[in-house]
Amino acid sequence: RGKLEYMLGIQYMDDFIAQYKWEERWVKEQVLDLDSMQTARLVDRLEFLYLPANRYYLYSFLYKNCTSELRDIIFPLVEGAESSFKNSMAGVTDRELINGYISGWPKFGINLILGSGLDKEISVYQSMFLPDNLYSGISVLQNGGKSLVSKDHYLYKAGNSNKERRDLPDYAISPLFVFVVLLLMVLVGLFKKRFGLIFSNIYLVLVSILGIVLSFIILVTEHKELYMNLNLLWCNPFFLAVVYASVKGLKKTERVLSAISLVFLALLQLVWAFEVQYAEPGFVVIVITLSIVFLSRVFTPFRVQKQMSYGSR
Repeated sequence: RGKLEYMLGIQYMDDFIAQYKWEERWVKEQVLDLDSMQTARLVDRLEFLYLPANRYYLYSFLYKNCTSELRDIIFPLVEGAESSFKNSMAGVTDRELINGYISGWPKFGINLILGSGLDKEISVYQSMFLPDNLYSGISVLQNGGKSLVSKDHYLYKAGNSNKERRDLPDYAISPLFVFVVLLLMVLVGLFKKRFGLIFSNIYLVLVSILGIVLSFIILVTEHKELYMNLNLLWCNPFFLAVVYASVKGLKKTERVLSAISLVFLALLQLVWAFEVQYAEPGFVVIVITLSIVFLSRVFTPFRVQKQMSYGSR
């Protein structure tokens, strides 16, 4: 809902390093070259934020996270730092930055839930919600005519013992692979009418349920990153009406509702063509599958049963 509280905490450095060693994660330090006044301001700010009334904050993974909080503490100490980064565009979107760190089903799910607001070019300042980008930004800052960073070195350099073990090849469990298989099953169903109808109805129900869940999340959340989500054009609860008409044998109604559903999918093509919102490869396959399902129902001819009456002459 956007109500998750994060907290500023204090930890002994030895404990911090020990935890990272145990997790086999590296720790790199940037030593800041601050004068005595800047150092005092930094310490005062941290002490103020650590007061019980101030140490908690509502988390936003794009606008108020552990990294952006650090940025907002350091940049006011250095003259011109904040304005220079805010006025410089990064040439990327929030979504492109996020996608650089994720893959597989997490990437599919995150791109499903995030709205179109993440597909606009951002400033360098905003890009520093990621630790790598804040690190790069701090490394080029000047403080009083000299580099802000006086030293840059590893406190702990992890080995390769944390490599993820995979029992199956990536393609076998990827979203794209799964949705291509489902697409092929829908195509097979075009030649096996009874199987095809049952399977495509199940497919529509699952997509609709996903749409209901997505709609509910968007309605209850205060995370503005989730707003204006045009994935609802394909992840659409409306498709349940098509299934209802199909089950009830309402052929004319099913045909009309399928045509309306195709309009939703056509609008989505404009969204993707003009890059209003990112098209995950798995989404494209799902939309192709849905299009085939709806087209097959729109253009299936009605079965007309002729009755003949016989009378005596």
